[in-house]
Amino acid sequence: MNLKSITYLLITPFLFTYAYAGPNTPLANINGKIITQTDYDLYLANREGPVADQKLDSQAILEEIINQELLKQDALTQQLDQTPLFTKKMTQMRDNLLTTLSMHTYLEKHPIKEEDLKAEYDKRIAELEAPQEYQARHLLLKTEAEAQNILEELKKQPANFAQLAKEKSLDTLSAKKGGELGWITRQHVTTEFAAAMEKMTKGELAKTPIKTQFGWHIIQIDDIRKLDLPSFETVKDRIKYALQTEQMQKYLRQLKESAKIEILTPSTAQDAPSQP
Repeated sequence: MNLKSITYLLITPFLFTYAYAGPNTPLANINGKIITQTDYDLYLANREGPVADQKLDSQAILEEIINQELLKQDALTQQLDQTPLFTKKMTQMRDNLLTTLSMHTYLEKHPIKEEDLKAEYDKRIAELEAPQEYQARHLLLKTEAEAQNILEELKKQPANFAQLAKEKSLDTLSAKKGGELGWITRQHVTTEFAAAMEKMTKGELAKTPIKTQFGWHIIQIDDIRKLDLPSFETVKDRIKYALQTEQMQKYLRQLKESAKIEILTPSTAQDAPSQP
C-alpha cells in the first residue's frame, strides 16, 4: 500500500465548511501552516490513487490535505528528510523527472502533424484485410465417434441441426438456441475452431468434426459478413503514440552515437539483483 493510500485511510471527520472566495483564501491553519484555496486546487489537480475517481465533497478533500500536512510536519520533526533513504528516494525522483522532461521537451519540439498521422493510418489500412464475422452454430459431443455419427446424419438431413443440437449438444447454452453462437470472430473461439470456421463458406456444414479442449464440434456456417475497419478518429491517438515511440527510439540512438559510453563491468550489470 503506498503512502497516498495510507493517507486516505487515516482520514477522520473534521467538521467544518468553507466557500470559495479566491485563490489566497485561507482554508485551514495546521500548526501555523496556512492551507489556501490555491493549495487545495493544486492538490485536487494532482490527486491520484485508488480513490482518485470517487466523487468526494470539498470537506473530505480538505481532510486529506490536512492529514498529509500533519504527516509531513511529523516527518520533518523526526528529521526524516536528512536520512540516507530520503536522499536516495529524492535522487530517484529527480532522475525520473528529468528523464520525463527530456522526452516531453523533445516531443514538443518535434510535433507530429495531423497529415502525418493520416498518412500513417492510410498506410496501415491499405495493408489490412477487413476481418470477417461468422454467424455460426455448433454441436458439441464428447467423442469423435459420436460426433461422426451425428455428422453423417446431418449430411443426409441438414435441417435437423437445430433439433439435434437441443437433444445432443454438451454446450447447454447454445443447445437451447439450436446450436446458434450468434455473430462471432476468431477472438471468440478456440484456435482449432477458428481455423476450421475460417475455411468454410456461407451455408456450409463442416466435412469433419473439429477437436478442441472442450470436445468434438460439428460446425455449420449460416452467414458471413465483413467487419468495418476502424476509422481514423478512433485510432488516431494510438497511431500518435506509436510514432512518438519511434521518435524517441531514434532520438536515443542519436544520443548514444554522440555520447562516450564505456561498459566497465557488464557481468555485474547482468547478475546484480533487482532493487526495490
